[in-house]
Amino acid sequence: MSSWSASWPPPTLMLDTASIINECELMELSPGRGRDRQFVTVVEMAALLYQGDTTNARHLWRRCAGDGVAMTQPLLEDWWKVGRAMIEWNAQDLWTALKHISASHPTPIQQYATEVATSFRKRLFTMGYPVTSLPMAPLLNFASPTELKDFCQQYGYIVMENGMVRKTKDQDDALSSHLMTSGVVDPQASIVQVVTFLESSIAYQPSSLSTS
Repeated sequence: MSSWSASWPPPTLMLDTASIINECELMELSPGRGRDRQFVTVVEMAALLYQGDTTNARHLWRRCAGDGVAMTQPLLEDWWKVGRAMIEWNAQDLWTALKHISASHPTPIQQYATEVATSFRKRLFTMGYPVTSLPMAPLLNFASPTELKDFCQQYGYIVMENGMVRKTKDQDDALSSHLMTSGVVDPQASIVQVVTFLESSIAYQPSSLSTS
C-alpha cells in the first residue's frame, strides 16, 4: 500500500510519484474506483509536471479538452499553464501560474506548486548552463543571489565561480560510499540505485514559493 493511499488528494507529490500517476490513470479508466475522489486529473497533471514529463502532461490536457473535462475544471487549466510554460521556456508565464496556484488552490494542491517549482529548478541545474545568466536565470527565478545560495545549500548543490552548479563534495562522497557498500562496481549499470539514493538523501523540506 502506498504511503499516501489513506489520504486524497495525496499530501505531497514527493513520495512515490509514479504510483500517484498510475492511480490517477486507473481512476480515469474506472470511474467507480475514483468515486468521491476530487481533482484526479489535477493531481495527475501536477505529478507529471513534478517529474518533468511535459509530453504526457500535454496528452492529458488534450484528452481532457477533447472530452470537455477541462471546461469544468479551472484548476486543471491553471496547471496546464505551468506545463505549457515549461515546454515554451516562458519564465514569466511559468512563475505567474505557479504563484497563482500557490495562492488560490485548495490544500494540499497549492503545496504542489512549491514541489513542482523545486523539481523544475533541480532539472535546470543538470542542463549544463551557468545558472546566473541567460537563459537559466529568469527560468530559475531566484529573487537574489542569497536565495539561490540557500536553495543550493538546502538541496546539496554548490554554485561555482563560472556560474555552473555541481553537487557538493559531501553528497558525492556519500553517493560513492553508498555504491561501494551496495557492491555497485559500475554506477551506469545501476542508475536506478543512484537515483533512489539521491532522492532519499534529501529531506522533505518544503520552502516558500518565490514570487519575484
